[in-house]
Amino acid sequence: MKKIAFRLSALLGIILLMAIVAAGWLLGSTEGARFILDTAAKNAGARLNLGKLDGRLLDELHLEKATIATPLLSVKIEFLRVQWNPGMLLTGNIALQSLDLQGVVIQDNRPKKEEPLDLSWPTLSGTVIHVNGWISHLALYNLSYRRNASEPVIVSEMTGRVDWHSGQAALTRMFLRTPTGTVTGDAGISFRKPLLNIFATVTPKEPVAGFSRLLVQAELAPGKGADQASGRIRAVAASI
Repeated sequence: MKKIAFRLSALLGIILLMAIVAAGWLLGSTEGARFILDTAAKNAGARLNLGKLDGRLLDELHLEKATIATPLLSVKIEFLRVQWNPGMLLTGNIALQSLDLQGVVIQDNRPKKEEPLDLSWPTLSGTVIHVNGWISHLALYNLSYRRNASEPVIVSEMTGRVDWHSGQAALTRMFLRTPTGTVTGDAGISFRKPLLNIFATVTPKEPVAGFSRLLVQAELAPGKGADQASGRIRAVAASI
């Protein structure tokens, strides 16, 4: 009986050691990171091509010239760097110190559906509602999104902090630059119930009707009766 117990203990010890070694390889090496990314893409039904991969999933990872594609959607990324603290997962949070993206090209070939405009408040359900996390510093440069053959939507620069808590998203210290102008300020929205807060300054590239700035403030909360949301939206034009 003692021999059986000893052998079982030794076997469990070997299995545990193998698991630790495997986890160390997956999270602590570039090859492990490549394996996890490839596996995740295949499970999602996508093809992943990585031009260059450095770092590890344990703390910091760099991607260059990456492409992920499905039959109807493709995303090309010239450069990506993510720094995060995986230990925060034990507290139920996804904590990214920084996320840097450059040269992101999204080609969306999904067919357009001729459906009536849906004005209901956007909501989410499932696991994503219970996820909490943040990106302390988000930096995005040169994003292009094209739907089929339409004109692309261009974002030249976007920086700020992103927080996600129980289905509510907040973007603070926001700076957004497009070919038509810039937007600065803070914004928050809930995907569980009608809730929206915006305090932003819009500066067009060229003055519009003699005005060079537009101050926008919105405060919406759940409405009563047939109203999904109620509150106030203010816009004040100003000139320098």
